Amino acid sequence: MSGAPLHADVRFWRDENLPGLEARFSSYTQKAFRTHTHRHCIVSLVEAGNTRFSLDRALHSARAGQI
Repeated sequence: MSGAPLHADVRFWRDENLPGLEARFSSYTQKAFRTHTHRHCIVSLVEAGNTRFSLDRALHSARAGQI
């Protein structure tokens, strides 16, 4: 899959008083990304629905209310 996924709602929040911190609010209706890595720490909160992700070469899932 390349480029932005269809049916996506993505918004970012940044505050100049909190350098290096960014909040991202996103919603997808289908698989959104290929397996990839991040250089920085990522904390995710699932507000609704569910998500699947890879961590330490194992597939995990999180549902609404989980961090």
